[in-house]
Amino acid sequence: MEIRKLSSELKTIYDSMSGTEIEGAGGGWVNMAGFGLELSCNGINYKHYGYEKLRTFIESMPEMFEIYRDDSLQPPVFYLRTTEEAMQDSDFAPDNEPQPVTVVRPSVPRLVDWAWLGHFQSVMQDLAEMAIEESWDFETPQGRNYSILINYLTYTFAKIYDEGKIAYSDDGRWAAFNTGLVTKVYKPIFALFDKNRNEGQQEWHLYDFCVEGEERAGKILVSEFAIQPEPAQYFNSIYDVQQGVPSLDHRHIIIERLERYPYRILKEFAPEGFDMIRPENLTDGQRAAFFRRLKSALENDVNSYNRFKDKIDSAVQLAVKRVQWNYKSAIPMYYPKTRSMCLLLPLCLKDQQHVDLALVVSKGKSGRYQGETIYPLDWAYRNARLVCRPDSDWLAARSIHTSSENPDERRPGRFQR
Repeated sequence: MEIRKLSSELKTIYDSMSGTEIEGAGGGWVNMAGFGLELSCNGINYKHYGYEKLRTFIESMPEMFEIYRDDSLQPPVFYLRTTEEAMQDSDFAPDNEPQPVTVVRPSVPRLVDWAWLGHFQSVMQDLAEMAIEESWDFETPQGRNYSILINYLTYTFAKIYDEGKIAYSDDGRWAAFNTGLVTKVYKPIFALFDKNRNEGQQEWHLYDFCVEGEERAGKILVSEFAIQPEPAQYFNSIYDVQQGVPSLDHRHIIIERLERYPYRILKEFAPEGFDMIRPENLTDGQRAAFFRRLKSALENDVNSYNRFKDKIDSAVQLAVKRVQWNYKSAIPMYYPKTRSMCLLLPLCLKDQQHVDLALVVSKGKSGRYQGETIYPLDWAYRNARLVCRPDSDWLAARSIHTSSENPDERRPGRFQR
């Protein structure tokens, strides 16, 4: 049987596996290893078609599947989804028209593909200790894993690469970029790389993080680079309160992103008689089925939906008032997938003193604002930290708990979105 003729079987197996929401890439993803196991259970052996690895087999069908690599886990974990699912998932589609999602951008390699970093956790620890003190983790039972710093360095590299700001020595032996971080005395920290001597691996090897002119790596930086590598540049915007509250796509923000709301909010606005279950107590398949039922119930209950909509509108109005009082309440963020700047507004849905979610807002050519989607607070912080450390009374790493109450905490992805 030819590979192309397998498409219907592959699609059936994919549909039988519950899709996952991955930060920075959207929904519909399934674990590639799990998909391979299902293939085997259904009598499909990709090696019979000349492929030694499952990933190569999947990559041979770009019109059907796309791949996501999660580098927040070591070793990296791969996920796949159908291009049909990708077309349906777009938080930033103009006029609500579905747009294709490009997850892997060949023109911008991932840092871990571009360079060998050594022992990942040790490298992150070294960088964190070198930089000015900052919270690089959320409050989690797992302890310190530098998840914020990993996200920051990964997407800072992508922005630097996009802007052509990676510096190379004249002889091609050395490369460096500005991390955008500073030491405790506010000296810029650079990442210095030398050519990888191990064939078949990444082209570059992390030599060290350094400060210009200090210790061996810093002296190499001065010796090999005539000009100090420049940091990434972001357009830092301020919310124009004269434009009033942003327009909202309520159905997208409420129904299509229902999984992102804390359980206490879902419970408050669930239709009367709906059997509520805490999502974190469910398997992935049960959880997906639960949210399908809840979305359907909300859409079919006008009163419950309108109560939810009114609460969102009230929270957005309060957020704009908060910005009017303190412009720093609107936090700039960078969205790597579209390479665009947006703003984050705090949404207080249960208690006006407690922020539950962040509303992502973009500014159109007309000057008016559009509320694009909602983020859990850990997603919001990671995207905001790419621009700078948030100086905010509502978005601080130390106060963000990645608790089981957040239904999105079961997703495996830890990067942007």
